[in-house]
Amino acid sequence: MTAPRYIRFLTPMIIAALLCTACSYKAGEKNKDIKEKTGLTSPAPGKMSTPAIKPTALSSDLNDLTNLSVSHPLMIAFKGKPVLEASAGLSMVIIRDLIGKSEEIILENIEPLHETFYQANKKIVENHDFDSYDVRLSFEGTKDILYSFKDNTFHFEGEKSLHRVYGARATLWDRLIVDENQKTVDIGGVSEIIMNDLKEDVDGDGTIESIQLVSGVDLQLKIDDQMFMIEPEVSWSVRPHSVVSPPKLQIAKVKKGKYKNLIVSMVWATNGIGSTVDMHIYKYVKKNANGKPELKEAQLTEPKIYADFINKSLVRVKIPEASLMQNVKIDTKYYEEYLKEDKSMQLKDLFSEKEGLYVSTTTGFGLADYDGDGYPEILTDSLLRVGYRNLGFGRLYSVYDLGEDKLLPKKCIVIGSSELSAKGTIMELMTDLASLNSLKISKIKNSILSNYPPGEIDRALNEMIKDKQLVKDGEEYRINLLRN
Repeated sequence: MTAPRYIRFLTPMIIAALLCTACSYKAGEKNKDIKEKTGLTSPAPGKMSTPAIKPTALSSDLNDLTNLSVSHPLMIAFKGKPVLEASAGLSMVIIRDLIGKSEEIILENIEPLHETFYQANKKIVENHDFDSYDVRLSFEGTKDILYSFKDNTFHFEGEKSLHRVYGARATLWDRLIVDENQKTVDIGGVSEIIMNDLKEDVDGDGTIESIQLVSGVDLQLKIDDQMFMIEPEVSWSVRPHSVVSPPKLQIAKVKKGKYKNLIVSMVWATNGIGSTVDMHIYKYVKKNANGKPELKEAQLTEPKIYADFINKSLVRVKIPEASLMQNVKIDTKYYEEYLKEDKSMQLKDLFSEKEGLYVSTTTGFGLADYDGDGYPEILTDSLLRVGYRNLGFGRLYSVYDLGEDKLLPKKCIVIGSSELSAKGTIMELMTDLASLNSLKISKIKNSILSNYPPGEIDRALNEMIKDKQLVKDGEEYRINLLRN
C-alpha cells in the first residue's frame, strides 16, 4: 500500500518571487554599510544582533519580500566571516528558496496519519537553538533571518516560528562565489541541458518543426530557431530542490484542429511527504497577427466544489462544471478529534457554504487516452481539503480534453480519505496509464494493488463501476467519461 502524496501547490505569490529583482549597491565600511542599508548594527558572527530601530517597525512576514515594486537589498553574514553584499541575482534566488520551498512547522496542522513526519518535525522544533545560526540574512525592511544548516531551517530574529526549507541546501550555499576584497557574494552559473529533442509538425501546416526543451539558468522551449521562456531562473529551483520528475516535454494531438499541444511539466518534492505539479500547456503559432511566432498558453481551470452535509457518515459533493453530484463517505472520528477543541463548531458546520471544500494542491497528472477515442486527455490528481483548519478530505481526479484556450473538466471523481486505500491506488495507476499502456486486470494483479486482499480489489473496482467512475471494457478498465 502506498501513502497518498500530499503537497503544496506553487502559488502566484511564488511566481512573483521568481521575477522579483533586488538592488545592488556600493560596498563601504562594514558597520556603516549595514546600519544605513538595513537599519541594523553590524552583527557579531554567530551572535544575536540588536535592531537599531524598534522591532515593531520591521516586518517578519515572508510575503513582504514578494512585492515587485520594492527592491530587496540583502547583506549576508556567515558565522565567523565578514558581512557581504549579495548580488541582485543571489537575493532573488534566496527569496525564492525562503518562500517557494519552505513551510512553517506547525505540529498541530500535521494530519494524524503522518506520524513519522510529525515526530521528525517535533524533534527538529524541540532541539532547535534559536540563539544559534550559520547564516544571517539582512533584508531591508524585515527582521534579520537566521538560517541553520543542520536541519535546513530558519526563523526571524526574536521570534519562535520555525520554518523548514525542503531540498538539498548544498547546491545553493556551496555554489556561492565570494569576493573578499569587494566584500560581495554572488552565485555561480550553470550549463544548459537539452531535456528533450523532438521533430514533429506541431502547428499543422505540414512542415516538421525541431523542438527542444532546454534547461539552463532558465527553462526554455526552442522551436526551430526561436526561443520561448517557460520559467526564468529555474535551475536554482530545480537543483536545490528535490525533483520527483525533472522538466519534460510531451506532445499531444487534439480533437479540434490539426495542431498539437506542447505540454511542459515538472513534479517537485515541495515538502517532506509529497510532490507538486507545475504544468504548462501551449499551442504554437508560427505567425500571429503581427507576423511573429508565438506560444499561446491554455488555462487549465480548477472546478468550483460545493458540499452538503447529509449525516455523520456522508457528505454530498457537487461540481457543476462536470455535472457531478456524488455522496462521499467521511472519516467521522478524524474530524471529531479536531472539533473537541472547538465547541463553536459541529460536524455539519465543516461542510457548510462558509467552510466548504477546496483544491489545495495538484500532486500528479497523467496524459493518456482514457476513453479509447484515439485522443489523449489530461488527468489531474489533486488534494482536497476542508476550509476549517485546512483539514484533509480526500482526492479530486479531473479529466480535461485538450484543444481549447480554456480547459474545463469534463469528468471529476472524488474519493474520500476513508476510501483512499484501494480506490486511491487505482486512480494513481490511472495517472500512470501511459507507462502501463492499459489498466488490464493482469496488470492490476501484478501492480502495487497486489498488496491488498483480492476481495478488497474487486470491491473497490465494482463500486467505482457502479458509481460511474470506471467502465470495464473486456479485460481493461477505463475512466467513464460520461457525465454522471
